[in-house]
Amino acid sequence: MKISVPTSWNDKLIEGLNRINSRNDNIAEIYGALPTTPVGSARPSLSLPKVSIEEAKRHIKLAHDSGLSFNYLLNAPCIAGLEYGEYREEIMRYIDTIISELNPDILTITIPFLIEKVKRKYPSIKIKASTEARIDNVYSAKFYEELGVSRICLDSNINRNFAMLREIRNHVNCELEVIVNKSCLLKCPMRIYHGLLMGHFSQSIFERSNSYTFDFPSLKCTLKKLESPEEIIKSPWIRPEDCLTYEEIGISHFKISGRTKPTEWILRCAEAYSNGEYKGNLLDLLDAPGPFKKEGQVYALPFFIRNVDLNGFLDFFRDSKCNGLCNKCNYCKKAAERVIKITSSDELKERQLTIRNLIFQCLKL
Repeated sequence: MKISVPTSWNDKLIEGLNRINSRNDNIAEIYGALPTTPVGSARPSLSLPKVSIEEAKRHIKLAHDSGLSFNYLLNAPCIAGLEYGEYREEIMRYIDTIISELNPDILTITIPFLIEKVKRKYPSIKIKASTEARIDNVYSAKFYEELGVSRICLDSNINRNFAMLREIRNHVNCELEVIVNKSCLLKCPMRIYHGLLMGHFSQSIFERSNSYTFDFPSLKCTLKKLESPEEIIKSPWIRPEDCLTYEEIGISHFKISGRTKPTEWILRCAEAYSNGEYKGNLLDLLDAPGPFKKEGQVYALPFFIRNVDLNGFLDFFRDSKCNGLCNKCNYCKKAAERVIKITSSDELKERQLTIRNLIFQCLKL
């Protein structure tokens, strides 16, 4: 088991990971990117920690000295076609700088053209295909492996499709990775748009537009969960206790999402997944969107889900009983009714109203 952890660019994170690794030795790498770059990194610059290239260089050296690998993100799904014109030279100069100055062990890239371009210039560097590439079938996995990637971060939508996970594992030789704590809506209709939006809002060429005011898809996503809590259960997260099931079918890497979160939150998630158990509220571990945030906690969803109450929940999916017909099955809905507790009905109504108002403000822009 190799766990990949987002960096907050705070050296206290490395100290905490060293402490965790002194017991379990399964935190393998940290990952991150400078906040505003020519390629972008699938998170808006305004939500990311501010860090200079010199500060990043020092932080990465500290990680390397601690036995951790560093994964640099170049994973925006689109650069508006600018990679084929004069802007291509600026992109390649930026990648040259990242490789020479930051000394990453692996790069995460989404765009196939950039993967081939980087592999041609730097044949020895390892590349991971990003989850933004939406790799959810054997054909796509083989395509990216043939491009030269050494690891594939699979589309979270197949996290519970064990038949497909096994097929992909049986047909490619590269390492496979799953994201464990994404809280996106299952098969979210806004996912492609949201990924493009986040990528552009971290790109230097779009920085001057100053258009990142509201994260409309996240607001819609959060409202859906507040109105229909079973969507939280349908979301393709993987509990710390269930990672072993994925290891048994050949998944070697487990990525914790949360680059916009504070150091304390990241360390709590890292410790839970390193230990393989968590006895608190499952929502403590999920990288959930929403405007109600405080240090170390996310309050967008006023629910409590006792993690241990979900013991055995994954068996239904592992045994291939899920047919994807949620409107007929109701397995997740029944589980939600059993395990989700509303912490405050008044807060629930208040947050529904607040988010509806924010969506209304978006639509008035």
